[in-house]
Amino acid sequence: MIKMSLSIKLVEEKSRLRKEPEWMREKRIEAWKTFESLPMPQWRYFEERSKLRYAEEWKYTSQYFSELNLSKFIPSIEFEELKEPSKESQEKRARSGFLMQKNSKVVNITLRDDLRDKGVIFTSLKIALIEYPELVKEYFMKLVPSSENKFIALHGALWDGGAFLYVPENVELNLPLQSSFHVTSNKAFFNHTLIIAEPNSSITYFEDYRSKYQAQALHTEVVEVYLKKGAKMNFFTIQDWSSKVYNFSVRRSLLNDDSAINSIIGSFGGKLSRTDLDVLLKGSNTRSGNYVLFFGREDQHLDINTNALHEAKNTNSQTMVKGGLKENATSVYRGKIKIDREAIQSDANLSERVLLLSDKAHSYAVPSLEIENNEVKAGHGIAISQVDDEQLFYLMSRGLKRIDAEKLIVQGFFEPIIQLMPVNDLRLKFQNIVRDRIER
Repeated sequence: MIKMSLSIKLVEEKSRLRKEPEWMREKRIEAWKTFESLPMPQWRYFEERSKLRYAEEWKYTSQYFSELNLSKFIPSIEFEELKEPSKESQEKRARSGFLMQKNSKVVNITLRDDLRDKGVIFTSLKIALIEYPELVKEYFMKLVPSSENKFIALHGALWDGGAFLYVPENVELNLPLQSSFHVTSNKAFFNHTLIIAEPNSSITYFEDYRSKYQAQALHTEVVEVYLKKGAKMNFFTIQDWSSKVYNFSVRRSLLNDDSAINSIIGSFGGKLSRTDLDVLLKGSNTRSGNYVLFFGREDQHLDINTNALHEAKNTNSQTMVKGGLKENATSVYRGKIKIDREAIQSDANLSERVLLLSDKAHSYAVPSLEIENNEVKAGHGIAISQVDDEQLFYLMSRGLKRIDAEKLIVQGFFEPIIQLMPVNDLRLKFQNIVRDRIER
């Protein structure tokens, strides 16, 4: 393990030790230069001649960056020997494959033999870069370029982990693939996951992020999903970082003709956690379901952003966000639907509901519709409220204590999204973590 200061030398040494292709080295250096040139995201920027420029997407969140010193989070360079995925039988675990990463190092990869024989690739992105460089080059950071903001630029320069999944045409994964990421130290971690689903393939993918280490850490994640014609994907995520992690996550999916994605994200951990869930409905007859659960407590700040961009005719996006806040927790939700001129006969809807379980908890909502043609259906709805007194009274009249009645109401509040999951084991995971958060 090599430790260096946060600098371009660290970027170059990381690439050199891994014997990365020259194009990746150049991409890292370009991202580093972008990182150095960009300011920290903030709501108001002072430009030349004292003009103000506003960045609404960071309102309510940039104020927390005063405590965030990026230079103190120094990633280590861990050399990872290439290894073949384990041939351990997965049937008894009811999954197609499994990848585990601790800090920046992958410690276990498994994939079912029958899927490997069909051409499925499931490995770490670091290994994929060496074994399938042209495939990685074609897609890497094309959906999420380093120029978007300072955090993504730093990610592009120092990415150091994550999964790579390639599913050939007409291959269906009937059981879930799982990636599990664990943090056990106070450093910076940059996971990048790349998923390519060829025409008429089908995937169920589950990822979880966990940390019990009670020291400050920085995690940035970029997930890029490419669904070719007719491809289908279920994508589920549980984020349960410790209370001192700064988390910045971007998931962006590109849908071609007749493809569909169903995404459910549970955002529960972190001191400050920002989640961007973007879907680009590029092809006609594409469908997306975007669902987010969050639960904040103590002094957590949870920032959720969803974007559905309709670029072709007969596209459909459904976005639902549900959250609970107690103690001093805060949340902000920005939901955007954009329907282009060519996207006739499209249907889009977004909604957010938040339960405030404390007088000191606060939630902000900023919905947005941009519609450029008249042959569409689109709508949004926002509701921020406390637990309904009539529901409490009803349950307490049946013998429940107030605290138990409140827990039951909150659990039921999240169930409509949890029940959308087609895999029973995953439903139980979400139910258990929601119950744990409520009872803490």
